[in-house]
Amino acid sequence: MTAKSLYLLYLAALLAAGPALAQSPSAETPPAAVSQPSGEAPDATGGDQGDGDGMTTEPSGPAMPSAEALKLFLTSCTEVASGVVTAHDDMEQAGWSADEPENTGPYVTVYSAYQELAGYGSVDLWSSVESFPSQRLGYCRVDLGDVDNLLDFNDVEKLGLIGTVTDQGNGNAYGSWESADHKTLLSASRADGQVQIELNVLLGTN
Repeated sequence: MTAKSLYLLYLAALLAAGPALAQSPSAETPPAAVSQPSGEAPDATGGDQGDGDGMTTEPSGPAMPSAEALKLFLTSCTEVASGVVTAHDDMEQAGWSADEPENTGPYVTVYSAYQELAGYGSVDLWSSVESFPSQRLGYCRVDLGDVDNLLDFNDVEKLGLIGTVTDQGNGNAYGSWESADHKTLLSASRADGQVQIELNVLLGTN
């Protein structure tokens, strides 16, 4: 038998054995496994938890006393609602994360800021200064949680405002105050552990 005949017989044998080899488990190549980096567990949340960057965390330690917290809110609100030029820097120094003032129209300037306070969590502040043909009006609102009823609205009078407080029971209360010159008007309420404080400042003529 010639070498050519032997070669043709060898090819025929390979073709005959091909289907059997294809079905044999030993001939299969297992798919490559997707492995996690060494020492790391899969992230069950689908996101990188990292070191908490970008996540707000309530400061530890005792809660800020009522009178001190109300003074912080009233002082900051009065300053931004009065359009004080240094309000942004002053708020940063007082612990607020404050945005730069934004002109949302030819007659409106808006401020916003937030701060994390022990005992209260996140405190949000929003303010605007509006110009009218003959008057300017400043407005500020503070929103925060107070589920433990830490704020005593009666402390507002210690800050020089005159008004009344109504206790509705179960921690719910509201009050309203004004300054002696009637140019600063303040209201506050707590309902179901949520506090809203609103300040209006009559800034006078343009």
